[in-house]
Amino acid sequence: MASKTASPNDSPVRQNWILGPAQDWLLIIAAPLFGLLFVIVLFQQWGLRGVLLAVSIYNIAHHLPTFVRIYGDRRLVQRFRWSLLLGPLVPFSLAMGTVFFVIQSGRPISFIYHLLIVLVLWAPWHLLMQHYGFVRIYDRQNQAPRRIAARMDLWVCWAWFAYLLAASLDWLPNILYEAYYNQGLEIVFALNENVFPILQGALLGGAVAMTVVYIGYLLWCHRRGFFISWAKLLLCAVTLFCLAASFLPGGLVPRYVAGWSFALGFATLSFVHNTQYFAIVWKYNRSLAQKPENVRSKTFRQAFTAFWPAVLAAYLVISILYGMVLARNFHENNSLLQNPWLVGLVFSLAFTSEMMHYFYDGFIWKVRHRENRQHLDMGPSKQDASWSDRQEGERVFPVLGRLVLYLGLPMVVVMFGFWTNRQPDTVRMPENVARNARSLEELEKADRGIAAAVKLEQQMAIVRPRSMHYVKLGDLYHWQTYLEFMRARAEGRLVSQKRLGELQKQARQSYRRALELPPPLFRGGDQKVIDRREINDRADGIKLPPDVQKAIDAAPMETERPRR
Repeated sequence: MASKTASPNDSPVRQNWILGPAQDWLLIIAAPLFGLLFVIVLFQQWGLRGVLLAVSIYNIAHHLPTFVRIYGDRRLVQRFRWSLLLGPLVPFSLAMGTVFFVIQSGRPISFIYHLLIVLVLWAPWHLLMQHYGFVRIYDRQNQAPRRIAARMDLWVCWAWFAYLLAASLDWLPNILYEAYYNQGLEIVFALNENVFPILQGALLGGAVAMTVVYIGYLLWCHRRGFFISWAKLLLCAVTLFCLAASFLPGGLVPRYVAGWSFALGFATLSFVHNTQYFAIVWKYNRSLAQKPENVRSKTFRQAFTAFWPAVLAAYLVISILYGMVLARNFHENNSLLQNPWLVGLVFSLAFTSEMMHYFYDGFIWKVRHRENRQHLDMGPSKQDASWSDRQEGERVFPVLGRLVLYLGLPMVVVMFGFWTNRQPDTVRMPENVARNARSLEELEKADRGIAAAVKLEQQMAIVRPRSMHYVKLGDLYHWQTYLEFMRARAEGRLVSQKRLGELQKQARQSYRRALELPPPLFRGGDQKVIDRREINDRADGIKLPPDVQKAIDAAPMETERPRR
């Protein structure tokens, strides 16, 4: 008997779910709200470092279900055998090669962390595409032409996500900020106070225009009898609301949570992403076990049916343990991780785990694949494709070439740029150089480094006027005061009281400006949130920055004039 072709009027009038109504509300649709509240509470209790550590552990934990999902699927492994076998070797080998180079050159092992820029640039795309994937799954009953439906959902998601990233004034400026400090790239100095407002306005206009087009598309769907998923629309609305509330400088959360920053907003997004991912992988594996036609062992079927509560508990515990072992700051005070080789190994494993999670997710969750539609209860489609449709296997060298280009090339570019254009310590860590400077030559180098840091912070204050830049400027002016005093003694001359007065005036003005702008307030470059009273004390000349005070206390009472 010929099957009846689906038409718009045949579409169900009810909303279908991924896990179930209650589970979807808790773990998917309302997850951004719960995640935001959770991060706020965690921040109040543990501070920024505590939040970042917890989210880092949870983030790496959600990689494990990816690997179980992939390597536990025999059809998938047979189809992509060499991609799955060789894939992890490329980033791990290059990461360990970097570790070897850093250790053999006598550099601090922390130098390997520059590889994280690859993940920083990839992460927004990865997070956005998962959200888009959930949107498409909720829209599975819409019988509108697939290309139109998919493009409408993608474009409206992209439009608002791009605007929120630009409006946050943190993601891209932070990358440019670090690029100058680490590689000397002066792109940030090409920006002015008009660049980001124009960019924000253009992206906001584009997002609003795309929303109008999207509403028109929904009306078209309604007139033609296509099903419109209210769960999809609600998920988008809740997600965008939470992103706006936590990303934007004048958003709801920064107004009422002292010390809130973009890093915490991005941590919230990561927490939501991880929770939703755990949920959908669990759904996929449960579906595998419940369908008798699937070729799976009896143990697998029993585990995800009869014994699923115990399996769920073990699933979460093992994943969290995996995250705890590989989270890069985990056990930072543990003597076992003082060994640079062990630090490098753990970092390389964590880096590889993240890279492969991004890479694998790019092709295993395609909605058009028959296996995904089957195990996510999406219903059949005439355009479905299966992993097993192509029987021929992969060839080693073409696969290896693609992996090197796709995964290895970004790492090589980052490593080459880092080592060939690396800024000297006088620019990267001018405060440390100033603290340890004693000879006239050392003091002059430190002074040039501090002057470069002042120039950068002044530029950042133009690009995005934030309290943290003005706090940093105030601290740097105090360092210039200290160096002026030390140089005068080293040269055997009187200190210029006029110069010292100008620097102290600039420091006080910077602190007062910091108090006028929204938080967070940071101390120097360590991003430790400080109390407004301390900034007030510095503005009134009662206290000095702690590092400057320590340098003054440690400085010799008498400095011999160096011999010329």
